Amino acid sequence: MATPHIFLVNKEGTVVYRGAIDNNQNPKRAEQHYLRSALDATLEGKPVPTASTKAFGCTIKWRKDS
Repeated sequence: MATPHIFLVNKEGTVVYRGAIDNNQNPKRAEQHYLRSALDATLEGKPVPTASTKAFGCTIKWRKDS
């Protein structure tokens, strides 16, 4: 739906996180770092605290063939 749209896959091939990188389009204003938290949890063998968020950014335009 939008870019960037992040998918984090664990070593078993399971998607453990999908969504936004963080909670603000301006990295300097981000207060929650969803991807970093998901990576840390995954590497520690723990459940991802927030497994899904809404991705925001540029919408993806699909070519319509006639």
